[in-house]
Amino acid sequence: MVIIVLVAFFLIDDFPMRDQVMYHITNWQAEFNKDAAIKIKVLSNNYSPDLFQALFTFSFLYGVLHATSPGHGKSIIAGWILTQQRHLKDIALVAIGATFLHAFSAVAIVAFIFYFVGNYFPGIMRATYLGLNVVSGATLIIAGFQLLGENYKQYSKQRCKTKTPSNNLQSVHPVWIALSIGIIPCPLAAAIFIYCMTTNMVVNGLLLVAAFALGMGLTLFVVAITVWLLKNEAMQSGCYHDSVSKFFLKLINVISALFFIVLGILIILTNIQKAF
Repeated sequence: MVIIVLVAFFLIDDFPMRDQVMYHITNWQAEFNKDAAIKIKVLSNNYSPDLFQALFTFSFLYGVLHATSPGHGKSIIAGWILTQQRHLKDIALVAIGATFLHAFSAVAIVAFIFYFVGNYFPGIMRATYLGLNVVSGATLIIAGFQLLGENYKQYSKQRCKTKTPSNNLQSVHPVWIALSIGIIPCPLAAAIFIYCMTTNMVVNGLLLVAAFALGMGLTLFVVAITVWLLKNEAMQSGCYHDSVSKFFLKLINVISALFFIVLGILIILTNIQKAF
């Protein structure tokens, strides 16, 4: 039930109080963004370890706040956990890996454009962002078809009675999920790095982006571990042992696979439309 409420909150526009909460989060992010630019400028003019430490903490909290905003990452990782039998280390790999990739892919793109092209061109950044969104969508589609294929194999084995079917699949590797979530560059991480790069504080910028990514990663990990613990508790309590529950679990597997495929298609089509 908790999982359903969380997913509904982030996916349903008319969810009660969603608009008010998102309004406050958006305002907080805007204030954080302005404050970050001011603090980075002050730091560049008069470096202070205390001020940098405050900025580092500030960036971490900024990452936590950013991770609470709407996005498909939380839904993807929740669907993956519900359909896969994975260890805690796999969950941590996806949560932390996806957010660091999300942040530092933006850093890599900004640095490449700035140092090799000579200037920061928003048009190039936008084109790259759209292209990586398409790659993310394609990755989701592949993961969805992998999951569908594994479900079909399990169904075939059950019909042939060659093997007791498993309700917990491991067909979708954590790297695929981390890539599908994290390959899209984060505009906020790019903004932080641009502020620092234009004031000749590249190393400090990398550290601040790392703090930002860590905040996002820990938030996503909390969401993921909550889903993981609830699923394990349900399995240990015997909720999945009766035939009806097994049927619904298999249905969840198929729905999650279709969700990955449909979401991937929507991401690709939306970004192709934006490109033209």
